[in-house]
Amino acid sequence: MVWSLLYALTRNALGLMLLRVRGDTAKEVKLFALRHQMAVLRWLWGARTWPLALTWSFRWLVRIR
Repeated sequence: MVWSLLYALTRNALGLMLLRVRGDTAKEVKLFALRHQMAVLRWLWGARTWPLALTWSFRWLVRIR
């Protein structure tokens, strides 16, 4: 228990230090990669399936109320 708590605290502290050391370029690269992943997912699922799924779920939620 103590070791896992110590590990979690150390990992979080190192993560915070790395955030301060990292430059804006690294953050922008990460955002670019996430946007690319979202574009690929949209392409795989197709542009028309998302709005249909959202409207169906919205109608279902409205019926519940």
